[in-house]
Amino acid sequence: DEFHSLHWRELLSAQPQFADKCDRWRDFNSDNWCKLLAAQPQFWVYCPEKSVKNIIKDTAKADECKCWDWFNSWDWFNLLAAQPQFAYKCDKWNVFDSWHWSWLLSAQPQFAPRCHKWRYFDSEDWCRLLEKQPQFADKCPDEMYDQFTREQWEELEAASYKLFNDKHVISSLRKL
Repeated sequence: DEFHSLHWRELLSAQPQFADKCDRWRDFNSDNWCKLLAAQPQFWVYCPEKSVKNIIKDTAKADECKCWDWFNSWDWFNLLAAQPQFAYKCDKWNVFDSWHWSWLLSAQPQFAPRCHKWRYFDSEDWCRLLEKQPQFADKCPDEMYDQFTREQWEELEAASYKLFNDKHVISSLRKL
């Protein structure tokens, strides 16, 4: 019979010295991780979610992490938004959707050259990004400005009045 992640969790909880024999780290579910980490907190290095949290708090922990290749797009999004210096390790750029990109670029605009999803941004994505990073205004298509709500225009004009008031006026004229 095959040794599954549940078996590994039970074994490692009691006998952590067998960690180097485990070949099922990637199969652990949330319940397995919670129970194992409660018994043996040192195994955070194999848990992507816990690794991301620890590296965000203390970048020196990055050297201890043994699960970089297991990070999903959400793990990378959270890590890069807080600690952009780890971008060279990320292999999930193409998996980020417009929501991920609008939030990530709002915090870390230097990643813009890596974004190839601009055309998928909706009015909420654009408003979120432009409110924090108005330098991307020229990337936003005119048709998207025409879709902004009154509230979105107010948010943008509060962030950068001159730039967005002009765009608002032009958008209003196009609608006539």
